[in-house]
Amino acid sequence: MFHPCQKSGRGGTDCEQFSSTSFTQGDVPFPPGIKLFIHAFTGCDTTSALFWQGKMKMLDVLTKNPSLFDGATAFLNRDPTHEDKASASNKCLVALYGGGEDDSLHALRYKTFVRSAASAKVHLARLPPTEEAAAQHSYRTFHQVQKWLRVNLEPTNWGWKSSHQGLIPVMSTKEPAPLTLLKFLSCSCKKGCTGRNCTCQRAGLKRSALCKF
Repeated sequence: MFHPCQKSGRGGTDCEQFSSTSFTQGDVPFPPGIKLFIHAFTGCDTTSALFWQGKMKMLDVLTKNPSLFDGATAFLNRDPTHEDKASASNKCLVALYGGGEDDSLHALRYKTFVRSAASAKVHLARLPPTEEAAAQHSYRTFHQVQKWLRVNLEPTNWGWKSSHQGLIPVMSTKEPAPLTLLKFLSCSCKKGCTGRNCTCQRAGLKRSALCKF
């Protein structure tokens, strides 16, 4: 079956068109269903997008690292545990953010921060996620992939929580940095820590006593 899908170009980049049979590892087609994982993992209507890490890059990473297929296909299988999903997600994220096979996500996040701090202004959104945040993202990815496969799972067991507004994502089970550091971070917003331009919001932080509004 042919499913055309147009990938919009960025800036001066031409648009590209794909079908469900376009994706191969060498001359070998990707495992069935792997495209569901790529779409959900890199961001769709119900899962977060990874800042500056798009679908084309994820596709390239999987093409060059066939060892990641086992982890990716775990999202198509209903049986593996939460730990299996988190572990597979971490390996994919390490490769996506340019780490080595022996890097942990925590170690890569630290090394990426040190490199960026030494060369230019640090963009926190471009850092790899913490392992705790990545785990929740992997759960939501799994939940969405299973939904597409017509398997209905309880969302609150897979990266979501109930609120008076309905279901909202669990972003992490830990703070993004030690509290001793977070209390020194602030923004210069004049109307509260809201909106896209707030550095607190972009970094996933709560308002601190040093914020200027």
